[in-house]
Amino acid sequence: MYGVTKTGNFEGRSILHRTDSGSEDSAAEDAVKQWKSKLYAERRRRPRPATDTKVLTSWNGLAISALSFAGAVMGIEGYCKAAEQAAEFVATRNVSDGRLLRRFAGGQAALEGTLEDYAFFAQGLIDLFEATAKPEWLEEALRLTGVMVDDFEDREHGGFFLTVGAKPARLKEGYDGVMPSGNSVAASNLIRLAEVTGLEELRQKGERVLRSFGRDIEQQPSGHPAMLAVLGMLTQGMTEVVITSKERKEADGLLAEVWRRYLPNKVVLASDSQSFGRLSAITKLLEGRRPGPVPRAYVCRNFTCNLPAEDPLSLRSQLDESWSQALKQSQ
Repeated sequence: MYGVTKTGNFEGRSILHRTDSGSEDSAAEDAVKQWKSKLYAERRRRPRPATDTKVLTSWNGLAISALSFAGAVMGIEGYCKAAEQAAEFVATRNVSDGRLLRRFAGGQAALEGTLEDYAFFAQGLIDLFEATAKPEWLEEALRLTGVMVDDFEDREHGGFFLTVGAKPARLKEGYDGVMPSGNSVAASNLIRLAEVTGLEELRQKGERVLRSFGRDIEQQPSGHPAMLAVLGMLTQGMTEVVITSKERKEADGLLAEVWRRYLPNKVVLASDSQSFGRLSAITKLLEGRRPGPVPRAYVCRNFTCNLPAEDPLSLRSQLDESWSQALKQSQ
């Protein structure tokens, strides 16, 4: 049943793996349960692998992004809730005097936050805001991005240093490896936040990141895929999708249409009667678009919007047209 032989299948020993065809026979099912129980009891006698229990701010930021995006695309509320729980933990436990700490372990948070911590966590908060439409996540993303600019920006040459201090040296890295670089994510955050807020200075800082690594990108483009994705935001332009409704649930149909397609260079801003005031203080995209009796979606480019769409079919047509415009602009 588990491929055990006298000669073994790996260095004279057997690595257990199911070899039967998965018969539906009840006797076979009983045998499987019996052997699984025996194997589990035997495995529990072996030393367990060590468990790494520390909570890293940067990695949680990446997880929050993934959970938020998956929750929005697949309509799985549990993913968004898990993302919110992680965000609340980091925002309350891995913070000291308004600044991020790098890790939480043994009941204590410690170590000064790095560029990756700020960039990855802020990205997670932006994605979480787009998935949940809760203003507090956008507000915190803006605040942390401001701290990141104050503490890490290379004001002379553009881009961001990896650390606050210069011990042993203050380095600046743009290589995208197994994880994207902090500079790539920081640039993406700045441009996305500029689209939402209309603050041109944020966009300029994002552009300066690309210029500071321009020679490296030209020499090794395959080593900077996340940075090139940011370049795509600038060359193709961004699509701003604004959805208003009296109640959050009323907009679900329009939001589902937005998330059912791959539209990379976009920002999504959903507002209802409760969040309209807080979001209006942050973004110009809601000017003249107070939630009305019918949910409405506005597809905009450079803060110029089409006529509102009130049904998924009309919204689909406008999104397709916006994507076509983006492709033409990049050529």
